[in-house]
Amino acid sequence: MTVFLLAAAVLTNSVFGLPEPLKDLTGVALLIWLAWVVWPSGLGGVTARSRLRVTVAAAATLGTAIATGLAQGPTQVLALGLFLAAIDWLGRRAGVVNRDLAPMQLTALLFAVFLLLDDYVGYVGYAMERVASATSAAASVLVPGDVSLGPGYLGLRVGVLLLIYLLCVAVLAEDRRVLTYAVAGAAGVIAACVAYGAIWSAISGTVVSRYWALLTPFGNAHDYRVLLFVLMLVPAVMFRLAVSLRAPVLRSDSRMLLVVTAAVALMLAVSLALSIDVRREAGPGTVILLDTGAMAQDLPDFDEFGLEKAGRFGLLPQYLDDLGYETRIVPTIGTSTLTDASTLVLINLPEKFDSQTKDAVWEFVAEGGTLLVFGDHTSRETIREPTNHLLDPVGIALNFDSAIPLRDGWREAYEIRPHPALRGIRSETIIIGVGASLEVSPPSRTVIIGRDGFSDPGNLDNATGGYLGDMAFSEGERVGDVPLAAGTGYGDGDVMVFGDTTLIQNPSIATGHEFVDSLFAWAVAADGGAAAAERATEGRAADSDYALIDMSHFAYGHLENGPESLAGLTVNLLRNGHPALVMREFSTRMVDIAGIVVVPAPMASLDDGEIRALGTFVENGGLLIVTAGMDTPQGSTGLLDYFGIGLRNVPLGSVDTRWEGHALHLHSAWPLAYGDPSGVQVLAEAWDYPVALYKAQGLGGVLAIGDSSFLLNKNLEDAWTYNEDNILFFRAVLGALGPGSDRDD
Repeated sequence: MTVFLLAAAVLTNSVFGLPEPLKDLTGVALLIWLAWVVWPSGLGGVTARSRLRVTVAAAATLGTAIATGLAQGPTQVLALGLFLAAIDWLGRRAGVVNRDLAPMQLTALLFAVFLLLDDYVGYVGYAMERVASATSAAASVLVPGDVSLGPGYLGLRVGVLLLIYLLCVAVLAEDRRVLTYAVAGAAGVIAACVAYGAIWSAISGTVVSRYWALLTPFGNAHDYRVLLFVLMLVPAVMFRLAVSLRAPVLRSDSRMLLVVTAAVALMLAVSLALSIDVRREAGPGTVILLDTGAMAQDLPDFDEFGLEKAGRFGLLPQYLDDLGYETRIVPTIGTSTLTDASTLVLINLPEKFDSQTKDAVWEFVAEGGTLLVFGDHTSRETIREPTNHLLDPVGIALNFDSAIPLRDGWREAYEIRPHPALRGIRSETIIIGVGASLEVSPPSRTVIIGRDGFSDPGNLDNATGGYLGDMAFSEGERVGDVPLAAGTGYGDGDVMVFGDTTLIQNPSIATGHEFVDSLFAWAVAADGGAAAAERATEGRAADSDYALIDMSHFAYGHLENGPESLAGLTVNLLRNGHPALVMREFSTRMVDIAGIVVVPAPMASLDDGEIRALGTFVENGGLLIVTAGMDTPQGSTGLLDYFGIGLRNVPLGSVDTRWEGHALHLHSAWPLAYGDPSGVQVLAEAWDYPVALYKAQGLGGVLAIGDSSFLLNKNLEDAWTYNEDNILFFRAVLGALGPGSDRDD
C-alpha cells in the first residue's frame, strides 16, 4: 500500500517537484518494486526467476507508455491502474487472489478522474485554492507566524489520493465498524495536513531548511512534502490494518478484464474529448497589436549595448508577419479596428479602456475572436488597474506582486496544464521571467502554474523602484502553485492571460519560438502544437534572414542568463537584421529556411547526414559560423574537417588582434589550420597563427573562429556589460560575409 501510494504521488509530482524524466524514472522504479513486493505475498511458491520475469512483463505496460510520452497527467495514473490490473490478472491465472490490489486499482481510477477534473474544470482548481487557504489559516493558529501555502505545497493532491484510498478500502471492507474507522482515518489525514502547515512554518527559514535544500531535486528550502506524506500515511496504515477486505466481486478473469478495459476506454475517451478545442473555423489570420509605444522600432541598435538595451516587443510583429499572418499595429481599439481580425494582443495596457472600447473588445471575443493579454509585476495605475478593469468579465486579474521562482529560474519550477495552445510544447520553450501572479476565478482556469515559486507583495513606498518588494521570501508570503497564466472561453471565442511579458520579448523569441508559434496558431486557427510548428516552418520558407543557433549537440554555453550564456549572441544577430531561432533538435527543414547557421563549440559530434545537410546549406549560399578550440574539440572536428579546416593544439590564451581596422578579443584562442588555400581568407591572426578565417564554398562559406568562448555573453555582451570591439567586429563580418552581402568584395 505504501509503495503504491508513493508511486501515485511521485508520478503526479505531488510529493516531489522532480524534472519530467527523473519523475518518470522514479515512478517506474517504485512500480517495479511494488510488483516485486506483491508477488511473494501472492504467489509464495513461485521461484525468484519467475517473479522477476513476470514483474518485468507487468512493468512493461506503464514503462513503455511513459518512455514514449503517451502517459501524462491523469493518463499516467490510469496506466498505474492498468499496471496493477496486469499483476492482478497474472495472479489470478496462477490461482491466487490478492485482495489488496482491488482498492488500489479503484483508487488509481478515481484519482485519475480527479486529476482530469482538476486539469480541465476551473471550479475544481478554485475549490482547491479555497481549501488551501482554510488549511493554511488553521495551521497559522498553531504557530506564531502566518502560513500561506498553495494546494501543491500543502500536499492537497496527496490528501485527495489518501482520502480516495480510504474510501475504496471502506467500500471493499467486510467489517461492520468500517464507517467509524473510515471517519477516523479521514480526520487523521486532514489533521496531518494542518499539522504539516504548522511544521512547515517552524522549519522554513531555519538551519533545517538550509540542509533540506541539499536534497535537490527531491526538495528545496521550502518543500518538505515527503514529511507530509509520512504524516498522512500513518492514519491510512492504521485504518487499513483495522479492517479486512472482502474477496473481489469479479472472480472471473474475463469479467475483470472486461470491466478494466471498459473503465480505461471511458477514461481515455473523456480525456480525449476534453482535450479537443471546439472552436470556430480558421479565420483570415489577422493579428491586431495595440501599440503602447514605438513597437515597430523597439529593436536593438548600435547606439547602446547590453541585453537590457535589446528592446522589448519590436520583433513580435515582424516575426508574426514572417509566419504568414497579417499583422497590424494600431494606436487605438474600436469596432472597425477589429473587423475581420482573428486575434487581439494587448501588452502592458497604459490606461483603462472606456466603456465603448471595452464593449467592442468583448463583442469581438464573443463572436469568435481570441484575446491575448500580457501584463507585468507590481504595477498600479498603469498595466494592473487597466488590465483588471478589462478582464473583470472572465474573473482573471493581475496581483500586486512579483511571482518569483524558488529554483534558479522557472524552467523546472512550473507545471503546464492541458491547453490546446500548449499541446506538445516543452517547458524549456516557455520563457517566463519575473512577472505578476494571477487571481483566477471560475470559469477561468490556470494553465501555467509556478509550482516552486512564491508571491512577493509589491511595496507602495517604492515608487522609484517600480513598487517592487524585497524580492526575497518572507514569512506569510504565498508559497507554491503561483498562477502564471490562465484562460477561458467567452462566447464563441477565447481569452488567454499571462502575468509576464518576457515570453514575447525580443530576446525570448529566439529560445521560445516554438511556444510563440503554437500560441498564435491556436489563437488564429486553433490547430496548435505540432501542426503549428509545421505551419510556422512553411510560413518562413521564403525568408533567408533568419539565423539558427544549433543547441542539439551540447553547445558550449547555455540559454539562461549569465556570462556563459548565448543570449548575447541572439541579440547581436537580431541587431544585424538576422532574428535568431534556437534549434534544440537538428532539423534539415529549419536549416533550409535559414541564412545563417551558428554551431557554437559543439560537445557532441554531428553525424554524417547532419554534416552533409550543412554542406548543402553552404553550397546554396548560407553562412555557417563555427566556434571551436582544443579545449572542446569533440563535436567540431568532424564538421571542420568536412570543409578542410582543422585545429592545432597550441593554446594561445587571451588574445587581442585586428581585422580591417576592427579590434577583436578572443577569450581563449587556438590556431586554425587549412590545407588548400583556395577560397580561404584569414580574418585575424595571433603570433602568425590564424585564429579566425573564412572559407568560401559554392555560393556560401564557413566562418571559423578558434575560440570556444567567443560567442558567449562574457565575450560579447551581458545584461549591463559588453565588449564593443567584438560587437562591431561581428557587425563587420556579417556585413561582409553574411546573407545579402557581396562576398567577392
